[in-house]
Amino acid sequence: LNLKDMTGKVWKDGEEMTNPDSLKKYLGRAKSAWINDSYWLVMPFKLKDSGVTLKYLGEENDEKGVAAYKLQLTFDKVGVTPDNKYWVYVNKTSNLVSKWSFFRKFTDEKPEFANEWSDYQPQGKILLSGNRGRAEGNLSEIKVDKKLPKVFFREF
Repeated sequence: LNLKDMTGKVWKDGEEMTNPDSLKKYLGRAKSAWINDSYWLVMPFKLKDSGVTLKYLGEENDEKGVAAYKLQLTFDKVGVTPDNKYWVYVNKTSNLVSKWSFFRKFTDEKPEFANEWSDYQPQGKILLSGNRGRAEGNLSEIKVDKKLPKVFFREF
């Protein structure tokens, strides 16, 4: 999928799909997956994206009793889940995200879940958290390449 012009190839059940309507549908799904998955991987880098609204909610200790800045993150007509809300906790000492709470709807009073962020490791020139506090939230195979072979963009 080329995210800029929405062109790409789709295979389903071992067959390449060529019908324009099917391509549009599945390339749209691929873009939505990319937006969502990249957000979950690199959310701290997306706090300043256009359409993101940050609100300072004060200071609060995380589950480990460590002081953190608490930010509310909402969206203004952007992304694939614009009604979501997050509380993002930034460790006052390390300045790294230490926890986030996810709300499916901005109006929800209680989060659907809250995950710690830990096990930061250097990936290229950035730090990424591989531990999100629960098995399904862990990212154990993160790899950042400086350059990819061109064949990655032409073939499956």
